[in-house]
Amino acid sequence: MEEAREREQDKEKRGEQVRYRGVRRRPWGKYGAEIRDPAKPTGRQWLGTFDTAEEAARAYDRAAIELRGALAILNFPDEYSSHLLLYY
Repeated sequence: MEEAREREQDKEKRGEQVRYRGVRRRPWGKYGAEIRDPAKPTGRQWLGTFDTAEEAARAYDRAAIELRGALAILNFPDEYSSHLLLYY
């Protein structure tokens, strides 16, 4: 996880933003993850606050697979391809 944090810091130093689906950078530097869930009254499910954008993106991917199965749009689709085969 330390490597992920270093990669993100390098990108930020170069002025690039780290962008993942369902991930927002908090003002104090941490990353929050949430996913849209029509079953919830607010329409969103909070997944937590994480040290890196990559950790938050992985939390989003796990939640997306639980909610949408094979129809989930993921941040890291190659890493979850074996899980998605269960839905076919």
